[in-house]
Formats: sequence, C-alpha cells, structure tokens
Amino acid sequence: MTQNEFLGVLGRKYLSDPVFFTEHALGVYTWSKMREIMESVRDNKYTAVRACHGSSKTFTAAIIAIWFFNMFLNSKVITTAPTGPQVELLLWTEIGKLYRTSRIELEGECLIKAIKDRERSEHLAVGFSTDKAERAEGWHAPEILFILDEAKGIEQWMWDSMAGALGGGHCRALAISTTDGVNAGEKFHSIFTDPRVGAKWNKIHIDVLDLPTFTNEPLIIRDYKTGDRIEKQIKDLNIQISTPEWEKERKDEWGGDSVLYLTKCRGQITDETPDSIIKLSQVMKMFDNYNNPNFDDTGAVEYGVDVARFGDDSSVFYGRKGLKTIGKEKHNKRDLEYLADRLEEFVEYKKLSTECKIKIDDTGVGGGLVDIMRRRGYQNIIAVNFGQVAQEPDKYPNAISEMWFELASMIDQIASPNDEVLKAELVNRKQKKLDIKGRRVVEPKDDYKKRFSGKSPDHGDAFLLCYYNMSCGPVAYMVEHDVY
Repeated sequence: MTQNEFLGVLGRKYLSDPVFFTEHALGVYTWSKMREIMESVRDNKYTAVRACHGSSKTFTAAIIAIWFFNMFLNSKVITTAPTGPQVELLLWTEIGKLYRTSRIELEGECLIKAIKDRERSEHLAVGFSTDKAERAEGWHAPEILFILDEAKGIEQWMWDSMAGALGGGHCRALAISTTDGVNAGEKFHSIFTDPRVGAKWNKIHIDVLDLPTFTNEPLIIRDYKTGDRIEKQIKDLNIQISTPEWEKERKDEWGGDSVLYLTKCRGQITDETPDSIIKLSQVMKMFDNYNNPNFDDTGAVEYGVDVARFGDDSSVFYGRKGLKTIGKEKHNKRDLEYLADRLEEFVEYKKLSTECKIKIDDTGVGGGLVDIMRRRGYQNIIAVNFGQVAQEPDKYPNAISEMWFELASMIDQIASPNDEVLKAELVNRKQKKLDIKGRRVVEPKDDYKKRFSGKSPDHGDAFLLCYYNMSCGPVAYMVEHDVY
C-alpha cells in the first residue's frame, strides 16, 4: 500500500482508529481489553499493562506495532524483551503471522525480527533483547513507538534509553507484562505502586476474570466490504486464551491466596504475602542465574534426598556444585533398596566425605535409606531430622524453620533451572507467627498439605536439604517430638 492510498477516507479511518484497522484491515477479532490497550496507545504517550497469563497481551502488542509502522510512514518501531528467544518467539512470531494473514497489503518486508521499508531506510521496525545494551542507543525519529514486552524483566538502563528517545515528535511507549516475578523497586513495579513514577502512565489491568472466556463477552470483527460489525462467541473461534478450567486448576494447585495465583491468574503486583518466606522474585532470579554463562559454580558437591512416606508423595534427589544445581530425579517407588540403587547412580558412587556430602531426610522411612547407604559403605551420609534443634536455637525452634529462613536469605545467589513444581513449593510455604520466645517458625508440613489437598512439598524439601548448611553448620541435636 502506497502513501497516496492512505490519503483516502479509509486510510484516515485506519489512522484515527487502531481498533477499526485491526478488525477491518487485519481481519482480527478483538475484545474489550485489547481495544482499551490500542486506544490507550493512540491517546496516551505512556501506557503500561499488567496482565494475567493467556490474556492476548503479546498479540495485542504485535497489532499495535503493525498499526503504528503502517500508519506513520516516517516512524520507527522499537520492540524489546529481556532475552532473544522472548523477542523472536513471542512478539515477532505474532507480527509475522499478522503480516502473512492481513487482508490488505502492508508496508515493508517482514523479516524474523524486523520490518524494512524498501524505499525509506529510516522507516523501520526492529526487535532486540536487552542483553545487548548498545542496541538501545541512538533511536530517534519524528514518529517513534517503543514496545517493552515482558517489561518486568527490563533493566533500568533500557527505560532510561527509551526516555531519551521520547523527547519530541509523535512518541509512544507501551510497557506490557505478566506480573509473576516482578521485583519491588524495579521500573515496571514502580509504575503501578509508586504514584510519582506512575503519574504519567495510563495503567491497564487484565485479570483472568476479565477474559471473554469468563464474561461471555462477544468478540468483534468487521466485514471487509461493508465495515459492519460481526460478533462471535469465543467458544466458536480458534483463539488461545485462558479458560475457567485453567484458572480452577491453578487455584486448586496453588491456593487462591498464593503469590503464584495472584500474579499469574489475577495479574496483581505482589511479590509476597504477609506470611511468605521466599519471594517469587527470588526464585525467578535463581532461574535467571542458571542461564548466566558466567555464573561461578566452584565449590563442593552436595546432595539432598527427601524420601517418600505416604500416598502420592515422591522421593526426590537434588545435587549441586557450589551454588549451582547439577541434577534432579524423582521416584515414585517405595522400595528402599530400589531407592538406594538409584541414589548410588545419582551421586556417581561417591562414598567418601571428601568427595561430597549426601544429606538424607531421616524423618520416618528416610532412616531406612540412611541405614542401607551406610551398610553399602557410604561414609558421607548426613541424617537430618527436620524436627532437630536448630543450630541457632535462639532464632529458630527447630531445624526445618532454620533451613527455610536460611535458604530465603541466600536463594537469589543460587543457580537452578526453571522448574514450575519447585517454584510453587518454594513460594507457597508459609511462616507462622513468632513463638513465645520471639523465634521465626515455618508452618508444619501437615498445614501445607491441608492447603494443597494432601500434596507434599517433596521437591522443596529435597532442594532445602541440598542447599542446607550454607550459612549455618550441621545440625547436632535432636528433639523428641517431630514438628516437621
């Protein structure tokens, strides 16, 4: 489509109404929150969107990028995300699909992470990740749009660079993100929590309960010939968006008051609840560390073993070298000889304390595995009863409380691969009120299991054992009662 063609009535309608452009020119169905975001970018210099998972947010950002690039023919569209795969596989995958399926011929040539105008080199759209700081510098145009996808992970220097490019002309910024793992104090967090920072931003919230799968709101497209509205129910369309079934599963699994549910499903800005021990942002930082090629993993090799006791519980092994996780296994068989065989393989038959430490949950049936491993010649077995007296009894009433709070104090220094089960178990364990001596107390395991329909935090316990003794020495005392 040439610039002259945009001088007509239809072109002016596309320019003034991004929703009409989307429904008519692109042939895309829209719903109310999508339309609210499009109109906000049209009307406001700064728009920030916090959203639940599966809410069409990235798809909407792709539409806005195409609208701006095609309507403003002296424009630059700059999109960014924390990592290269996020740029290419999320936003730019959607842009590519829309270019291929558009009802009209769109401006430029759409590549993997760029749109290039063959006639005007200064007119372009480009995507890059914020791990390449130099790519963010020097972007200027009379018409410019920045899209920060998964903005919760965008570092401050990128926000500063964007601010420098938005000094004049027709400028727009769209920051859009889910909220799980957002750090207190970072820019995206501050937009929604600090009135001074957020004053210039038009802020939009998408809750899972807002989705048309919950509200039965019809979706709208335009007849290409007449421009008339056509309404369809989402159940009649092949559109991926979170469903009530998904929300219920997450609520049952995580708990309706958990950080994971409040962020992933409700789109809330919260890193912790009043009774949290480990913050979600700490766990996300731990996952990020694992992908850092420069992470220092020097240090001793240690293992943690949680042994299944009841019903659907699993036996879980974790290994680490220094502060980096080097392996994990889960086993559902109860036979202790079988578990001993698997554990020998997992620790690569290291039997000496100079080679590694193997910390096994000695509570209940775990004691049997301790005995078997010692009979097989393993001199490096450390039996840990979670009800033991803490190494620092003036701070904690028992070992399990000490282990949880000590892990919380250093978990963001660990490197471990992304693991949804581990994430849920770490952030969902709660603390109780201080005891009569003013000591910090973790909730009993039975309380956790009641909140999660009997599900045991086996992965979290094994991980806890694996990284135990980082800031306190080995537990040396026992108590008669088991408060685990």
